[in-house]
Amino acid sequence: ELRKEIVLPSKSIDELTRIEAQYGDVIDKEIHNANIRGKIERIIAIKYFKKKVWHEVVKHLERANKVIKLGYEDYYRLAVAYANLGWNEADTKKKQKHFTYARTYYEKSLSLNPGYAKSIYGLSLLEFFIFGEKKKAISRLSAVIDNKNIRIQPLLLGFVLPLLRCCILLASISLLTIIM
Repeated sequence: ELRKEIVLPSKSIDELTRIEAQYGDVIDKEIHNANIRGKIERIIAIKYFKKKVWHEVVKHLERANKVIKLGYEDYYRLAVAYANLGWNEADTKKKQKHFTYARTYYEKSLSLNPGYAKSIYGLSLLEFFIFGEKKKAISRLSAVIDNKNIRIQPLLLGFVLPLLRCCILLASISLLTIIM
């Protein structure tokens, strides 16, 4: 009954929260099959990702990561969740910690699928705007555009090209400021 109730794709966040509150201890204590427990955590995390409840995405994917092998899209979700937590954090130390985790998970996603454009884009944003690695970000984005083997969704390409232009412009302005 528990597994059937959780995996149904039509469950809302409120229903998932209720299920988690009601069965959380059962998931932790009674489901000894780590594979099933990990898959349940992953399914819950994906639901929260779609609703942009970032702290819950992190909680559930980190739990899943302890017991099952995650894929590149799962690491991408973790990276996005940590990056969003970082953008919204007021405390500087926590902000930096979230961004560092985001970077780690973008890199993990890319280690499993080097051509995953969403992870390339997200990592490039962090490199350019957070870590100050402008040349690295521009190089990474240029490689995506130049590489014919990487399929970029048209919507994502609409973000990558303007970002690349913005990065080049900002890098040029920074260079001009240094020269002047």
